[in-house]
Amino acid sequence: MTPQAIPPDRRQPVTLRILLLIEEGGIFSGRFCTDVLTGLSDEIQAVCLVEGRAGVTGLLPVLLANFRHVGLIPLLKLAAVVAAKRVMAHLPPALVGVANSSVARIARHFGKPLLRLGNLNSPETYETLASFRPDLLITSVSTILREPLLSLPPLGCLNRHASLLPSYGGLFPVFQAVAHGEQRVGVTAHLMTEQIDGGPILWQVEVPIQKGDTVWSLYSRCYQLAGECVVRAVEVLKGLRPPRRIEPPPAPSYYSLPTPEHWHLFRRRGIPFA
Repeated sequence: MTPQAIPPDRRQPVTLRILLLIEEGGIFSGRFCTDVLTGLSDEIQAVCLVEGRAGVTGLLPVLLANFRHVGLIPLLKLAAVVAAKRVMAHLPPALVGVANSSVARIARHFGKPLLRLGNLNSPETYETLASFRPDLLITSVSTILREPLLSLPPLGCLNRHASLLPSYGGLFPVFQAVAHGEQRVGVTAHLMTEQIDGGPILWQVEVPIQKGDTVWSLYSRCYQLAGECVVRAVEVLKGLRPPRRIEPPPAPSYYSLPTPEHWHLFRRRGIPFA
C-alpha cells in the first residue's frame, strides 16, 4: 500500500499498533532497536525477536574468505568490535548504555513484551503476530518475508536498508557503493513487497563519503540514522509529513555476494574496509 492509498481517516494523528521484528547479534541491532523504541515508544506493542539467524554471522565468513582483499588490520579491528559487542550485550544497560545491550534487555528496559519467533513465514508465526492486530510491522531481519505475512498489517511492512534505493539493493550495499565509485551512500525506509528491497520509498537520508571514511565507518553512520529514518517513515504513513526521496533518484541496481570482480573494483578505490 502506498502512502497515497491510506484512507483519509488514517491521515489524522493516531496511535498505531506496531510490532518490531528484529534479530539478536547484529552489531547495530541494539542501536536500531533503541532508536525505534525511543521514537515510537507509545506505539510499539511488542519486540519480536527472530531467533536462529544472527545478523553478524554472514559478514565475517565473507570477509575471511576474502582475506587478501580485506587485509589483516581491518579484520582484527572488526573482530575486536564483534567481541566487544558480544560482551556488552550480556551486561546491564546501566553499565554499557541501552543501545549496547542485547535486544532482549532493551525490550525489558522499555517495558515491552518480548516474543521469540522462529520461521517468520510459518502459519504459527502468522497466527501469533495476527493476535496483536498490528497496523504495521517494522522489520530488521535477514529473512525474506512472504505472503500472507506481508499483507497482515493494513499499512504494510516497513523495512530499512543501508543504501539509497533503488540503487544497491541486496547484500553489502555500502561495500558495493564504494566499489562502484559512488560519492554518497545512505539509508532508505520503504514498504516491503515480494521483490527484495522493492516497494514504495517513504524516507531517505543521504550520507556523503568523506576523506578518511572506511566501509565500516560508512556502515556505522548509516545505521546511526536508520532508526530515525524509520520513525520518519511512520510519520509519513500517519500523514504527518510527505515522503522524502533523494533527488535525482539513483539508478536501480541489485547485488548478491561480492564477486572477485567486485573486490578488485573495491581495492582500486583505495578506501579501507575498516
